[in-house]
Amino acid sequence: MPLTLRTSSLSLLLLAILFLPTSLENDMRDRYGGALLFVDNQLVVGEPAGFSDPGMVHVLADNGRQSWNIIQTLTAPDAAVGDGFGSAFAYADGWLAVAAPSAGDGAGAVHVFQSGADGRWEHAGRVDGTPGDLASGFAGSLSIGGGYLFIGAPSADGRNGAVHVHRLGDGFAHVTTLAGTDQFGTGLGVRGKHLLVGSPGHESNRGRIQQFDITNGFSPVGETVLSDASEGTRLGGALTVVGDRLFSSNPRADRGTGAVHVFNLTEGRVSLEGVLAPSGDSESPRMFGASVAVSGDEVLIAAPLDGTSGVVHRFAGSTLRPLGTVPSDAPSGRSQFGAAMAANATFLASGMPGDDYGLGAITLFERGDAGWSKVGVYSRPVPSMERLASGMVECEDGEANGHACQNVDLVSFIPLSDMRMNRGVRLNDVWGWTDPETGKEIGIIGHMEGSVFVDVTDPQRPIVLGEMTRTPGSPGSTHRDMKVYKDHVFVVADGSGEHGMQVFDLRRLLDWPGEYQYYEPDVLYTEIASSHNIVINENTGYAYTVGNSSGGTTCGGGLHMINVQDPRNPTFMGCFNDSKTGNNGSGATHDAQCVTYNGPDTDHRGKEICIGSNGTAISVADVSDKDNPIAISQGTYPNSAYVHQGWFTDDHRYFYQNDEADELNGLTDRTRTMIWDLTDLDEPEMIAEYFGDSNSTDHNLYVDGDFMYQTNNASGLRVIDIRDRTNPVEFGFFDTTPKNRNVAGFDGTWSSYPYFKSGNILVTSRREGVFVLRSRQLDL
Repeated sequence: MPLTLRTSSLSLLLLAILFLPTSLENDMRDRYGGALLFVDNQLVVGEPAGFSDPGMVHVLADNGRQSWNIIQTLTAPDAAVGDGFGSAFAYADGWLAVAAPSAGDGAGAVHVFQSGADGRWEHAGRVDGTPGDLASGFAGSLSIGGGYLFIGAPSADGRNGAVHVHRLGDGFAHVTTLAGTDQFGTGLGVRGKHLLVGSPGHESNRGRIQQFDITNGFSPVGETVLSDASEGTRLGGALTVVGDRLFSSNPRADRGTGAVHVFNLTEGRVSLEGVLAPSGDSESPRMFGASVAVSGDEVLIAAPLDGTSGVVHRFAGSTLRPLGTVPSDAPSGRSQFGAAMAANATFLASGMPGDDYGLGAITLFERGDAGWSKVGVYSRPVPSMERLASGMVECEDGEANGHACQNVDLVSFIPLSDMRMNRGVRLNDVWGWTDPETGKEIGIIGHMEGSVFVDVTDPQRPIVLGEMTRTPGSPGSTHRDMKVYKDHVFVVADGSGEHGMQVFDLRRLLDWPGEYQYYEPDVLYTEIASSHNIVINENTGYAYTVGNSSGGTTCGGGLHMINVQDPRNPTFMGCFNDSKTGNNGSGATHDAQCVTYNGPDTDHRGKEICIGSNGTAISVADVSDKDNPIAISQGTYPNSAYVHQGWFTDDHRYFYQNDEADELNGLTDRTRTMIWDLTDLDEPEMIAEYFGDSNSTDHNLYVDGDFMYQTNNASGLRVIDIRDRTNPVEFGFFDTTPKNRNVAGFDGTWSSYPYFKSGNILVTSRREGVFVLRSRQLDL
């Protein structure tokens, strides 16, 4: 029986958009369970989006002890990180097709496997998209039937769309290409001798399903449209064929409520049986129809946003009457329960590709007389990097402990497991504190669920002291930021509900009892809820939270100014928002540096100056008078994408600034740093650009004396010599993610702290851990 699962559809793309943070800094996620398929008694599970690993397809089998094990893992023979292998499947007659829509540098590919006599899958061939054609959407949909492999390319020819037809076996020769209009090929299915092709953009997005005769040169034999369809019905957007039924799903219908049109395919006709929608009243999106499966006489339709954490709706196969639901016990809707599904007569697998912050999982249910009962939750164990136990590893011949490097040595390494982090939790920002009495050096390590304290006084034997968890009721957050003032650390988090600003007295760590501790903050400041970053001017004792949202005094996302001179009594002092900057004039600030200015512009010397990185421009502001902060000027430059973050030189003349999205948007082919001359704060002048040696996206940079320390996501820590301020030269680097592609994307290193007097540098690498590094410029 042909079975088509199109799990890489626009509906799942929308799910990803709904669940991820709104910042540009979204991480590539593994999405285990993003595509599912039962082949006889095997469960095939896609994991298409690893950062350090190529896409994978796992084959699970029941071990007979109420548990399922991975018995085989499939990869593409020429696998590459980011290929998307496992995004969608199609199966029939012993052939398994697997989509890799980002393979071939974005042209797309489909890999075909054949089941062997021993039950294992063997790679049988590959079909490639047109080299250089990155816009066709090749492998956006798949189907198999009648001895052919059908590959949808719904964006081909200016989004008219196409379907490529290849013969199964014998080299998978190209037979023909069917052309259409209106995103032709978005949905595909096969029933008997008919190929069904969806064009959801037809007639103002009302949609259309066309039929082609496989046995007669793929000649058109009919089409289905709905005379009463409204704009946005998008018939044919995602097609699932099971037996004599065709299901056309649109999870975005009716403002995200979702709907599924059910058609009967007997006697070669496509006749509408009914339209299914979730029962009950709700104004919230449900995404009903994100996936469809059939088990015996039941139709199962998932709604990942229904209720708190998603629901699978059950319908009688004969009458399409509601039979109830299969609920989820996932912790939240972020798990995306039901984003993909598969079922056979006995089991139902519901994918949760958003579970554990995007690593993904599946929940397996077994059918019984009383309905569906949960068997268990399955996920792929994620190996942890090992703690460095052999002492300092010098960079020799461009390598240190498997990491590419130059002039930067590996002092020690702390893996995620040593910091007791939950599955899927990733690191983010880092800062440091030196106890003025004992000289102890303490790292403050941010992660998605809290802040970890690490004693790095003996850098080769770091000690994990404990953590301060997130504010109760606050969800995990990709972004956590912290700064230190008067022996206190101030911590904020973005997209985290009513998290507020935590204040913790770091001197409490000096009485560490010798075992891992869980600490509570000394103060919780609640005038803000979520904030993207926090800035502190240690000379004045003022803190500035930026990118504020979710409640409290947001200041339009600009500077929320707080007097922290008494750290245990933070006091709101006012707002600053530069309406000439930010998307649509929002004035929102992504990050900033605030200093007591001592630069060459005598008109502003001695004033408190903030340089905001505001997405569209840098914003230069005088915030000396908190009741009357003044926008001094703005600075823009050609080919900007997202002004992200920057830092002054010690003399406050030059400002180095990164752009987080110019590489992603094709505005530059290498990591780019803007160099501003701020001799005149009223007229910032971008005088030069510095380019790195890869196209890794920029993240945080800091300046200390004559060196700049950049953490550029996939390319690790870069140490830049800026003795010639307008002509920087890379001195050294350390790549924390040795298996990655070293390309644009939001993963890898997040930030560094290069200000310990010892010269040791702390670097956070999201999925790996904390690296303690030492740059050899200290030996110059």
